[in-house]
Amino acid sequence: MMQQALDDAMLELAEQQKAVKLDASTRVHSILDTLLKLSIERLRNSAFSLDSPINLVGSVSTEYLGTMLEKASHLSTQFSTSMTDYISDDMQGEAETPVIRDLVEFTDSVDVIFECVKAVAADRKDEVQDILIESSRDLAKLVELFLESLFSTELLSVELEERTDKVINGNINVQEILQDLMQVIEVFRSPVISSKESESLETMLDREFANTQAVIEKAAALLDDMSSKAQLDVQEGMSLEVNDAILSSASSIINAIRALLQACINAQKEIVRQGKGSQSRASFYKKNNRWTEGLISASKQVAYATGVLIRIADGVLGGKNTSEELIVASNEVAASTAQLVSSSRVKSDYMSKAHMDLEAASKEVNSCCKSLVAKVKSLLLVEESASSIDYSQLSTHENRTAELEQQVEILKLESALSLARKRLGEIRKFSYIEE
Repeated sequence: MMQQALDDAMLELAEQQKAVKLDASTRVHSILDTLLKLSIERLRNSAFSLDSPINLVGSVSTEYLGTMLEKASHLSTQFSTSMTDYISDDMQGEAETPVIRDLVEFTDSVDVIFECVKAVAADRKDEVQDILIESSRDLAKLVELFLESLFSTELLSVELEERTDKVINGNINVQEILQDLMQVIEVFRSPVISSKESESLETMLDREFANTQAVIEKAAALLDDMSSKAQLDVQEGMSLEVNDAILSSASSIINAIRALLQACINAQKEIVRQGKGSQSRASFYKKNNRWTEGLISASKQVAYATGVLIRIADGVLGGKNTSEELIVASNEVAASTAQLVSSSRVKSDYMSKAHMDLEAASKEVNSCCKSLVAKVKSLLLVEESASSIDYSQLSTHENRTAELEQQVEILKLESALSLARKRLGEIRKFSYIEE
């Protein structure tokens, strides 16, 4: 009798454990399905706005776009691998964490591609632009079909082998369209690299990193010189405190860029060391030419943006440039360093020391750029408040006249803004051709 009761209790406990496990598995399926739906909706919205001028990012090089395509290719395979592991684990929930992480990273990478495509295509008005936009929409559709095939209802309705086939086939389709996009952007690519076939990519990369380092050191020296001069020569309308604030922020940016560039150099050395195997360093760069070209292009952008920042800062102190120009220059530095970091991240070992140093340096550059922009904006607010008019002291007629004058001013500014954006588009058509 006692044995029977014990057996019944054990059976009931086993049933309860089975129910709990099934309930947990169902919740995991629901979470993954929700994340898949959110990813699909996000990519649909991005694809829909591909030919819209709204939220257009700044100048993006085709080398950088090529690097992002390569990154998406890698992350698609990584997501497929973790999804296959999850399926092999009978979808019980033990392996869902890598799936969630890789899904988010893959979706992010495709979304970045769409932003880059918008920027590159915005500078062309021909059939190549149409092909690029349509190919990007094809990518969005294939990724959507890929993710839809991974809903729990789709996977649980077929045998284990067919579930794995869904993942493999979906990844293959995504890889093919990414390769098609890489071929399309060849039309946009600058002829600089291809015209220097006699020079190895290894040599070019080393030279560009060295050149960027030289630009940064020169900028640091110029800042020191400017700081000394600022103590003696304060422009009318500016205080020594204002000069010090601008120079201090600019100096912080230069120091942060210096650390970031060194982190990028260390990261790419680690990537080569871990990935080249028995092949030479030069052979590794040649084999991974898109990644290498992305690094070269990004390094050039950082050198250029740094030079502009120092020149504008000097001009602001000398009264030749405006505070708004300094904000634009700071934002350009932030954008160019972001491209360099993204290019370096593509093949880096996640959570390695070099990768962590790179991320920390990237955050420091962004923080310094934001600090400079915030300081300049605060100075502009002070200037505006000092020159503001007390409208409560004006008569009704004077207020009405001021209102009409302000409306006219707004119309003029909107017209000037529209023309400036048009000119910017014309300028960017030639921004990828190096002198």
